[in-house]
Amino acid sequence: MSAPSRNTSAPPPRATSAPPPRAASAPPPRATSVPPPRATSLLTLALLAALTAPAVPVALGSLSCTQRSASSIAPPEGTTASLAPVAPPGPSGSPGRASGELATAPPIERDGLSIAFALRPLLLQRSGERGAARPEAHADSTAVFTITDTRTGAPVRGLAPLAWMSRRVGEAAGEAPDDAACRDKIKSYRAGLLSVAPDVDMNAHLLWTLNDDSTLSVLNPQVAFNRTKLQRVVSLAGRGTAFAMHPDGDTLYVTLQGDRGVALVDTRRGMVTGSAPAGLSPTRVLVSPDGHTVWIGNDGDDTVSVLDARSGALRRTLHVGRGHHEITFANRKRDAWIVSRDADRAVVVDATDLEILDEVEIGPGATAIAASDTAGALYVASQARGEVLILDAERRTLAGRLALEPGVAAVQFEPRGRFVFALNPSTSTLTILDAATGRIRHTLRDLAAPDVVAFTDTFAYVRSLDANRISLVDLASLDRPGTPAAVEIQVGQKPPRQARDAASGAPIVPLPEGAGAVIGSPADKALYYYVEGMMAPIGTLLNHGRAPRSVLMEDRSLREVAPGEYATAVHLGSEGLHDVALLLDDRRDRRIAACLEVTVPTGDAARTAAIVAADALPGVTVEPLFADDASIPVGNPVTLRFRVTPRTAPTAPTAPTAPIAPIAPTAPTPLTPAAPPVDIVASHRTTPPPRSGSAPPDSASAPLAAAAAPILEADAVSALVFRFPSGFRWSGLPRAEGDGIYAVTFTPRQPGEYRVLFGAERLGAPLGSLPGARVHAREP
Repeated sequence: MSAPSRNTSAPPPRATSAPPPRAASAPPPRATSVPPPRATSLLTLALLAALTAPAVPVALGSLSCTQRSASSIAPPEGTTASLAPVAPPGPSGSPGRASGELATAPPIERDGLSIAFALRPLLLQRSGERGAARPEAHADSTAVFTITDTRTGAPVRGLAPLAWMSRRVGEAAGEAPDDAACRDKIKSYRAGLLSVAPDVDMNAHLLWTLNDDSTLSVLNPQVAFNRTKLQRVVSLAGRGTAFAMHPDGDTLYVTLQGDRGVALVDTRRGMVTGSAPAGLSPTRVLVSPDGHTVWIGNDGDDTVSVLDARSGALRRTLHVGRGHHEITFANRKRDAWIVSRDADRAVVVDATDLEILDEVEIGPGATAIAASDTAGALYVASQARGEVLILDAERRTLAGRLALEPGVAAVQFEPRGRFVFALNPSTSTLTILDAATGRIRHTLRDLAAPDVVAFTDTFAYVRSLDANRISLVDLASLDRPGTPAAVEIQVGQKPPRQARDAASGAPIVPLPEGAGAVIGSPADKALYYYVEGMMAPIGTLLNHGRAPRSVLMEDRSLREVAPGEYATAVHLGSEGLHDVALLLDDRRDRRIAACLEVTVPTGDAARTAAIVAADALPGVTVEPLFADDASIPVGNPVTLRFRVTPRTAPTAPTAPTAPIAPIAPTAPTPLTPAAPPVDIVASHRTTPPPRSGSAPPDSASAPLAAAAAPILEADAVSALVFRFPSGFRWSGLPRAEGDGIYAVTFTPRQPGEYRVLFGAERLGAPLGSLPGARVHAREP
């Protein structure tokens, strides 16, 4: 590879204003109709593939509208595939198609709209092969609504449908709900009551928070439960520094402090499924717009690691200069631009073949970079010099400089790509730059150290590091003369600076439907739900003692993936007849409620579970030697033991390790191993019980067949014990006591539920990737 060319031309003289690379006139008003989906979105490709694939034969008919008959067609035989990431498009750029015969059913008609519903195969990928699983019980599928105009047949676009599925049981199993019952069902679902929760919710929005204690929290803001909306806690092998979500919403990438690399988190299962390599002190993480690669800025060296988004394999290591790295994509997302704090150049990389294209001299001290295809430019913040540099995205040259004040730390374009927000926490100043003219347009002062900005379509949300407030700047007022309209909203009780490392997070995430945001307050250890037009947040989401440094939204709701086609991936429950409830507001401001019915075919649940389990268990098994949900005494040291075996090792019949009994208190001193330690590593498949009618083997004569197992280092097994949802936490190496038995001793100080997680990093099982066990501490 030839050396990249360096732009050594002298930069233009410093001035208070400079023309942009191309004078970009103000963009036209945004269209009110919903644009078609991006062709590069993997989720869109997968759903479009599912839409064009033959649907599973199901019994489909209307319930609350004019009754239509629907014949029940036997589903074709198919192979159940395990849940796995969606396969990327082939060389032609078109996704694969699922097999099966086309199943059709007459749609229902309501208020001039024709509404059809179908369950279709979800493209899956396993062991590098593409496949499609038929929709069946306990499997993942694609739910699709097709909505057209009854009179013209034209697709109806721009809707935001809400939908739910629930199995028909009990006395109502043979009766379809009428219009009134359908509306009541929808009303109860929208209330978020746990007592009437649907089997399938096609409107889910989950919040993921990156906490300061080596955990991720998952919260469901739509559940109407007064005490908690916490759904799960995911433990990491180290403290997370930043995280990013794949465009499909199925994977989180979390950079870990030190040299622990990147954790890969399956959002559907809520668990760490693997790890990926990186350089020293990985910090910044960014997923490419096409979803194919993940870019990791390694602050401890001069590199950026580029990973394959699906496998986590390292594709390229780029040497870009030392210091903190910032990354963005420009030139219609074809180029990646990288700036480093201690380097004097910006590096331009082809986002597809990962070759360095050019280097642009900018001088040292770059702290942030933002790009806009509308302006055809990139803006770079130089904190020490107090200026913003303008780069031409197409020509890859330095086009100008804007002198501000020392301390400018962040730059960000608003959604239209015309105005740039430059934040200066040192001077408590927000400077708004106009990319159409290359000049300063507005300056807002006294913002109490603004450090983070996020956007909806109508407002900019500016966080103040030294005050418990958010400043909302009206985007429509930016191109008008005078000071922009701004409103201050109090959020929480404490300023963010009181929390550890609060300045390094991204705590604001817009709501999927717009017109609001969820705002994390690390000092208050809570999140606040704000809706535009209100003078204060309308709700508080507790994070149970954990400080949310960054927040992401996982959107599992229906999306328009083709004109008039609204789809989402769902996990089906039990087989049988299900009611499908739909609520939508059409373009004439009418609210339409309708119910349909669909029969979920019986699936091979055992085989599906086995395949999923096989994917989840990376070569090792673990057997807790204590009863799940066992009771332990508060205030006394207790020892938990578990047996570890390689998953592929031949095993002799395993002796029952005595009848499982309540765990007895133990001395706080380490136990003397009963036999020389055998270093065997852990996973999580419990040894099956003896077959019926067979006598259990004698424990003295049936030792674990460890001789055939590989010998591993004693530190290959890790464990984590923590009180759920917050409180006590211990992590470290368990003691090897021989015969594949490991032990952890700890003292529970408070009553409550304590969870135990296991890991074997060297065998591809990071801490938290294996199902754990739990015990309950009670007062003696």
